[in-house]
Amino acid sequence: MRKRLAEFILLIVARIRLKMEQRFFKHRAPKNWEELEDLENWNDVRDLDSDSFDYVINQLSYKSDAMQGFMDYSFPLDRPEYFFKNLPYGRDCDDWTRVWCSYCKYHKQVVEEWIVTTIRHPFKDSHFVAVVHEDNGFRLLDYHRWHLKPTVEQAVASVCDHWTSYDPENLLAVRYKTWI
Repeated sequence: MRKRLAEFILLIVARIRLKMEQRFFKHRAPKNWEELEDLENWNDVRDLDSDSFDYVINQLSYKSDAMQGFMDYSFPLDRPEYFFKNLPYGRDCDDWTRVWCSYCKYHKQVVEEWIVTTIRHPFKDSHFVAVVHEDNGFRLLDYHRWHLKPTVEQAVASVCDHWTSYDPENLLAVRYKTWI
């Protein structure tokens, strides 16, 4: 019962965030971010194979959103160049997820964004992941490309294999957005 209520609340929070995301980005992203130095060029990296793309994006440093993520947001799917700027802040898990979504959509793959967290610490343990639909299954994407799984649910649950904060009994997960 407690888990179902927590999932319901997480779903409501996800829907509110989805509606507010563009507004948060517009007002909270670094001013004039378009003019910041490019660390990589999206037009160059988008055509890489997925292993090479994984390598390139993981050369960039993690940067929490302003105010330690209190007003968490991600860049719009059609603005992946944001991820590759020399940002003072604002390159965290939802941005890694979103750049994977931009990459997958560019390659005409169906990809979903998910919010995962725990019942014990729903805000502290909150994390964004993507799941890409591949020919032979589904793959979890966040800071890396993880192993292929037979179902979307198993791919999402595989976050428990990579992050010690998560265990199957304590995991909460809701689909945030599907990109086709």
